[in-house]
Amino acid sequence: MAKVLASQNPPGGLNVENVPQFVNFTFDDNGKSGLYGSGTVGGMQFILNLFSQYKNPKAKDTKANNPKTFDESPVQGSFYCAGFYAGEKSQWENGHFVKKIWKLGYDEGHEIGNHTWRHPHGNNENFSVSDWDAEIQKCNDILTADYNPDERPETRDDKNGIGMNKKDIVGFRSPFLGYNDNLFTALRNSGFAYDCSVSEGLQEDQDGKNFLWPYTLDEGSPGDALSASENNRAPIGKHPGLWEIPTHVLIAPPDDLCEKYGCKKGLRAKLKKLDPSFNENDGKIPGLDWNLWSPLEMSKEEFVATYKYSLDLRLEGNRAPLCVCFHSDIYADSYDDPMPNASAEDRRNAFKACLEYTLSIPEARTITAANLVKWLEEPVAL
Repeated sequence: MAKVLASQNPPGGLNVENVPQFVNFTFDDNGKSGLYGSGTVGGMQFILNLFSQYKNPKAKDTKANNPKTFDESPVQGSFYCAGFYAGEKSQWENGHFVKKIWKLGYDEGHEIGNHTWRHPHGNNENFSVSDWDAEIQKCNDILTADYNPDERPETRDDKNGIGMNKKDIVGFRSPFLGYNDNLFTALRNSGFAYDCSVSEGLQEDQDGKNFLWPYTLDEGSPGDALSASENNRAPIGKHPGLWEIPTHVLIAPPDDLCEKYGCKKGLRAKLKKLDPSFNENDGKIPGLDWNLWSPLEMSKEEFVATYKYSLDLRLEGNRAPLCVCFHSDIYADSYDDPMPNASAEDRRNAFKACLEYTLSIPEARTITAANLVKWLEEPVAL
């Protein structure tokens, strides 16, 4: 695999107007299935049901749909699963139901990725390569162990898994986006194709129209280098051939565009009051949905406006893929963290609005991160 250095230009020499606007809806944790018959909505259940209703836009010439650019393909997401939710230490529901919903997602063609076994913060815990290896392997074990369709909640067997083929586990995200250099050594040792733990877009010269396209870690990571400098730690090194799909920042709309995007003026001023580190001039927010819903206390309208504005900036610029870190559990009826301005139904309606807005854009393609890597390795024009 040839190295692909970080760049603001699309790969393969393609012109911006000829590349798809890729969007990766990615989901961490995935511990609330909603399959336990209590009448409540589970997060991953909601996402899978919603995705099943939609397809990507057709090619402009509808007689020439191209599978390599995902024309009219099913909408698919990437679910990075923390293994302990499916075992004896699941904190919310019987692990049988968690395995069942993961199996359903896999069978429906969505990507199931590795999110470690016990959801540790590997940087804070100063993980070694062997520490990462153990967490990754134990998660892989439950994903690849045989699935027993006859298992029931009362007969749950933690030796059972969801029956994945090992070759299908190609992507990883670290819990809390907390990593160190040893992680990437472990990922290469285990044969992963990509990681999506590094944040990008906080650089002052990046404005949403010129974010970096995904790159291989042959020369390290620009986003990590900035983070390392600000946090007085060593940057990650060179890990040839391992793709980084950055989790870019989102950008809240400025006052003069708030009404256009369906929210009240003053959003950035509100966010500054809630988070003194927020920069009102650039409006950047680390790209995790939890950040918007909980500490920044967004309403449904504010959340959707921020997503739409962030996507529109890409379309006006270089069409760098938009990879947002969602948590499917947030869209369940029950969730522990306070989200004072949005009920569970509001959050689900907001997510649906974001998806439908994406699919209204003729150039947009909502695909898995694994499929994005396949396209990056052999770029094809729309």
